[in-house]
Amino acid sequence: MGSERISRTDSKFDIFIRNTTVALLAGSPTGAVRLGLTTDQSDQWVDYRDQWVVIYPKFTSLSTRTKTVTQDKNQLKADFIEFAQPLLNRIAVNENITTDDRNIFNLPQRDTTPTRRGAITDVPFGSLVGKGGGMMEVRARRESDATRSSKHPLADAVELRYLILNDSTTPPDEGSGGDFPAPEDCRNSVSSKSALWRVSLGSAARGKTVLGYLRWVNLSNPANNSGWSMPMVGIIS
Repeated sequence: MGSERISRTDSKFDIFIRNTTVALLAGSPTGAVRLGLTTDQSDQWVDYRDQWVVIYPKFTSLSTRTKTVTQDKNQLKADFIEFAQPLLNRIAVNENITTDDRNIFNLPQRDTTPTRRGAITDVPFGSLVGKGGGMMEVRARRESDATRSSKHPLADAVELRYLILNDSTTPPDEGSGGDFPAPEDCRNSVSSKSALWRVSLGSAARGKTVLGYLRWVNLSNPANNSGWSMPMVGIIS
């Protein structure tokens, strides 16, 4: 976050170093004293500004810009950023900081109020694909992501509830509206924070059919979980 406080774009850096130096020198006590900087730190900040206002015009003028001037300008900017970042961290938490200070030093106040997440109203789409050795690949996605796996932005994880069917059981085709067991009848449950993961069902299950349902999960508030997906079937390979 510290590197974002001081822009590396020359024109924005020029505004920053000039305005912050004025703010540190203004007032009684000075801004530097009020914000907790020592005299040496304040003096060094001013010295960087004084060097900058000499070298930067040489760089912006085509008649005086040279390779050495460019290198000196870049080095001065890098040195100041390294010097100022830890001081900005201290200024950001100083009890005397004002709104004007935050604007000048680019130190926006953190929003510490947690954002509440509402209920997840759409269900996942997904697939179950055998990957050999009794391994099943589980893929979850949002309706808006036609092919790639993706997790709902309000979800912490994806839950799979599944049932391994007996050899003699032939499930109806997906989407046919046949008589599938309900999600609550699928007693096996696994979860993942990834939308694409693998579940080991054991080599003894190879060749059998697995029936599963997916839902988006809010780990901190299960009441906001989504409903269950349409049933999915896959062959364990």
